Amino acid sequence: MDKKNNNKRTEAILEALDLINGARNSSYGDPAKNFQITADQWSVGQDERIEAWTVAIRMIDLKLARMKTTGKFHRDSLIDVIGYAALAIEVYDET
Repeated sequence: MDKKNNNKRTEAILEALDLINGARNSSYGDPAKNFQITADQWSVGQDERIEAWTVAIRMIDLKLARMKTTGKFHRDSLIDVIGYAALAIEVYDET
């Protein structure tokens, strides 16, 4: 099966892939470690401990809320949503 079809959905997925495996990974390091640190910080003073993979889900919520707030389409935010969804799967599978 040819995974590289010439269409917008493939372009979006490949762009997200390049970001999470390239520039963002170089800038921020291991996502599981980064999300765990964030989860620990967000868990302070909470009744429930936040799991590392839910950090990615909350970041997706943030990206979608920003688009809703502005009432505008933001392509880069949706690329980030794709990336965060993939990272959520990876981090969850590592726990």
